[in-house]
Amino acid sequence: MSFNIEQKKQENEALRVVAFGSSNTQRYTTGMHWFDYVEMAYKNVRNKAGLFINSGISGNTTDDLLERFDRELVLLQPHLVIITIGGNDCNPLKNVPLDKYKDNLRELHRKITALGTDIIFQTYYACDLERLRGDQPQRAEDVLEYMQAIRDMAAELDCPLIDHYARWQKLLEHDVKVYRSMMKDPLHVNALGNMVLGLDIIDFFGLKLGAERIEEHEKYCNEGLIIKSYLDKLAE
Repeated sequence: MSFNIEQKKQENEALRVVAFGSSNTQRYTTGMHWFDYVEMAYKNVRNKAGLFINSGISGNTTDDLLERFDRELVLLQPHLVIITIGGNDCNPLKNVPLDKYKDNLRELHRKITALGTDIIFQTYYACDLERLRGDQPQRAEDVLEYMQAIRDMAAELDCPLIDHYARWQKLLEHDVKVYRSMMKDPLHVNALGNMVLGLDIIDFFGLKLGAERIEEHEKYCNEGLIIKSYLDKLAE
């Protein structure tokens, strides 16, 4: 599946893309973030201006995204919003039951499409539930249900979905050592994990790293490209 990243942009506009989410989206670690790869690929391939705005806040739930909708998305009027949310909603301390989580996703979709904006839902990468169960057993028990809810809402709302979890889960089951090489902790990726996510999202948009500097890019991204190829083979 691919998605036209520019379909709501007018001819002479600069593309505006917002990544809307929690700590999976927030830029808080060194190295390139997955959203940086999307920006780099778009600008290298299209050779056009674009505003790529990271609006991730650690600890956020769907309630929080709705609360800050007006002062961020309404203000920014993006052409595309990429939403990655749910890892905190499934935390029982946050008090966002599954049905409310689904309703919140519906409401986010309604409000975003009312702006004339495209929306893409993403699942998380696979979480390391074996390690998460030691500290947060209920959260570990619930996270898969919340990820399935994203899939269900994407289908119900006819919304594009990037299902990282399904790809990473196969890797986790097949080669836990490689999987854990991409994880900072049970719920967050490191720089390598960000690279692999970014490379997969670039594919979703039908973009490339950039032909003019392809050798430089491939050298920098070599480890991520190898793991991406591994994921592709497991998905076949």
